Amino acid sequence: MLGGIVNLFCKLFGLKLDKVVNNKNEASCLYKGYTIYAKPQKEGVQWLTAGVIIRTDNMVVKEHKFVRADFHANRDTAIEFSISKAQQIIDLEGDKIFN
Repeated sequence: MLGGIVNLFCKLFGLKLDKVVNNKNEASCLYKGYTIYAKPQKEGVQWLTAGVIIRTDNMVVKEHKFVRADFHANRDTAIEFSISKAQQIIDLEGDKIFN
């Protein structure tokens, strides 16, 4: 189910689906040379928007973690929104997120 939703979301927004990691139940996509990992966090009965943006330049791995105060009723919605939020961060900030 999770893989299908992430795959649909990535296709809708022109993303290349990288993989769905079943053992950690995480979703990841490639976007403009960055790898986005959606990692929503459980808060009570809701899910919080969170994830990691990674870019590798000249054999150096750069990582930016983010958590936002957006709550979602279910995990799948939180994953979709986390990917969307990561895209927005990349579009607005680019490599400045690693400074």
